[in-house]
Amino acid sequence: MLSHREKLRFNFILPNLDLAGKKQVFDVLASGFSENSDIKKSELVKAFLKQEAQSSSGIGDGIALPHLQIENINSPVSALIKLKRPIDFKGVDDTPVDIVCCVISPKADGPHHLRRLSRLSRLLRDSDFCDNVRNTDDIKQLQDLFLEYQKQILMAA
Repeated sequence: MLSHREKLRFNFILPNLDLAGKKQVFDVLASGFSENSDIKKSELVKAFLKQEAQSSSGIGDGIALPHLQIENINSPVSALIKLKRPIDFKGVDDTPVDIVCCVISPKADGPHHLRRLSRLSRLLRDSDFCDNVRNTDDIKQLQDLFLEYQKQILMAA
């Protein structure tokens, strides 16, 4: 059973967004996260861009997994963005990204943050899951899909 620190659900899902580049993706993510916390949007954008400059969040197959560990939050937050038009994230396979899954964890959540990323990474490598994500824009269906596949992954672990 997962502890409350390890549970993960999307705090917001934004399907079918028409964005022009990575900076806009990070701006949208920062806006969504700052609305639900005391974190300033500008600080989040700056942190995303700094992290991206160090290493691309593009993990291949049209997926990006940006992630941060920051001060001033008490629990993890996550988001899913589906892009109308793929964006070049300079990922490992140079495939433009159309699914962005993001997680932000408290700075003190070291091992829990890594477990969340590992779980998300396994989920995003599942081609059936990604196909299902790409084939719906319904927010409730996307949240249910995420929770169902996450449960299957946890049962297999």
